[in-house]
Amino acid sequence: MRDFICVFLFVVLALGCGRREQESAGETAPPSRLPVSGSVDVRLSEEEKIEALIRALGDLPGAIFVRNGQEHTAVEAMQHLRDKWAWKKSEIHSAEDFIRVT
Repeated sequence: MRDFICVFLFVVLALGCGRREQESAGETAPPSRLPVSGSVDVRLSEEEKIEALIRALGDLPGAIFVRNGQEHTAVEAMQHLRDKWAWKKSEIHSAEDFIRVT
């Protein structure tokens, strides 16, 4: 389980490191946005952010996730995270909570 979580957190931190660098430099990070054609930006809800984090695992071609000493595919890892999200729903109110709790 720890190996799986470590890989997941590595991916999450790698995706979010630019935001943290901006914040540490005193800049205000822009809200998360979903790019769409034209000049319209759609803000993501916390649930959409969490789902985007989970889907990011599926975009890792050939990735193998190790949980409790057993190898799992990205699809299995995604399902595990969705199951854990459902199980811990009362503790998860934001993408940051999701990362912390899972």
